[in-house]
Amino acid sequence: MTKKLIKEYLNTESEGFIEPDDHEETHQIKQNELIDNVDITSSTKHFDLQLAHGPYRVDYFRNGRNLLIGSKKGHVASFDWLTKNLTCEFNVRESIHDLSWLQLNDRFALAQKDWTYIYDDRGTELHVLRQLYRVFRFEYLPYHYLLVAASDQNFLTWLDVSTGQYVKHFKPTKTNKITNLTQNPRNAVVLTSHYNGSVSMWTPNLNEPVVKMLCHGSPVHDLCVDNQGRYLITAGVDRKLKLWDLRTYKNLSTYRLSQIPKSIAISQKNILAVSSGEVVNVFKDCFQRNVTKPYLKHHADGMIDEVRFCNFEDVLGIGHENGFTSILVPGSGEPNFDSYEANPFLTNKQRREAEVKGLLDKIPAELICLDPNSLTQLNSETGESRRTWKFDNTDLMKSLEKEVGQKTNKKIKLNRHRKSEILEMIKKEKKEKIKKFQKRKLKKKKSRFASRNKEQLAD
Repeated sequence: MTKKLIKEYLNTESEGFIEPDDHEETHQIKQNELIDNVDITSSTKHFDLQLAHGPYRVDYFRNGRNLLIGSKKGHVASFDWLTKNLTCEFNVRESIHDLSWLQLNDRFALAQKDWTYIYDDRGTELHVLRQLYRVFRFEYLPYHYLLVAASDQNFLTWLDVSTGQYVKHFKPTKTNKITNLTQNPRNAVVLTSHYNGSVSMWTPNLNEPVVKMLCHGSPVHDLCVDNQGRYLITAGVDRKLKLWDLRTYKNLSTYRLSQIPKSIAISQKNILAVSSGEVVNVFKDCFQRNVTKPYLKHHADGMIDEVRFCNFEDVLGIGHENGFTSILVPGSGEPNFDSYEANPFLTNKQRREAEVKGLLDKIPAELICLDPNSLTQLNSETGESRRTWKFDNTDLMKSLEKEVGQKTNKKIKLNRHRKSEILEMIKKEKKEKIKKFQKRKLKKKKSRFASRNKEQLAD
């Protein structure tokens, strides 16, 4: 089926943006005016929680139904934000630096003062991860079951949630201190921002970044990648917002802001939200053209700590120092959802089946690379898939030096057949050496016996 047929028969819903009147701008429209002109179900999606434990961190579950909030004073709550049914609420009595949902909406991770804790949907503590010490940012890779963490001591850690094993735990060398963390949804590569204005891309298979970009001349506060993995947005202390093309690593456009940006987020329909101080500016079509005016503008009740878009809903969540606010952003969410991918109406039976299917379809961490299309490529000469062989080739180099008669320090890449041939040659050489050594021993023994016999005869 072509894309046109899929859109016509399967994706029947379409997004709707605000259409202003003549001589009217969309950023002049306030939330109260939007609520008065939408239906009742959409108007209930705008609400404000006045909480005294802020500032708050925010995380929506992948299906856009559950919401998790946590404050720096220890208050944690998870609930269904559509029905307003509270799942759990408790206080850990210490600071919370970041939080993240795990594979399903019945478990979540909290980066507390010293260690990382995992809780269930009832607020029961399940695990304490003491190796994740003083973590300040989380990122979860759902297709690999990996929880990626960045600590104050500049450590990067990949934890396999399904087995509890640490896939990678190291401290990057020759890199500045990490300020933030995000992922590329296309290839599961983790991106980190640094104090020197650079952005690094990491995989759990290497100790060095696969790509390193100098994006700003000052520390980078936040960064995010769109759902297709094509564009990167960075926000720096120099009050600049930059858009980058991840296919060419070139700067597409630069925006000058009136204040230092604190948090940025991008929706499923490429709508960008930028928070600075108590104000949130929402931009539309910033990847297609240079935008001079925001799409929407909202003033929060306090200093904003984080902004997050909700999947499959035209909603933006704002965590600030006085609580949490949910505002309407028409056209930001994907109107059509795949029930096999992320189902907002998930039942208990479907949840159990999704957990088993997810474990069966789990992608190994070794397959994370910068270009995922390279995994399916074939070698045109041999017709075999590309494989890298890792083995100690010191003996092979010695044998090759004997054959060629010249010493070299270059690493030789050997294919499968050549490797087996040279190993057989080495085995033959060893057998010949052993035979020669045994012959020498026999000759020495014979000569000793002969000399003894001569002495006895002489006596």
